[in-house]
Amino acid sequence: GVPAAEVYDVLSTPAGVDRAFAKLDSIKGDIIWWEAGAQPPQLLADGEVAMTTAEQSPQSPSRNSRNPAESTGRFGFSRMSIAADSQ
Repeated sequence: GVPAAEVYDVLSTPAGVDRAFAKLDSIKGDIIWWEAGAQPPQLLADGEVAMTTAEQSPQSPSRNSRNPAESTGRFGFSRMSIAADSQ
């Protein structure tokens, strides 16, 4: 890994970009991409994912009583949510 304080320095080099894409290649089979705002809460409710990004809306997982989740913060237009009972 790269220390948090060095991430942008490492990514500013060609080797850092290659390293980042190599990491993405290594995990791409485990990533579930969503295309519509209603998908993240459903993916959590169905147990297909343990965490997801989600649009901030009334349907956000943290506001959905059927699928309680905790929002870990705001990142631009999205939230990172982790299901309350995930391990």
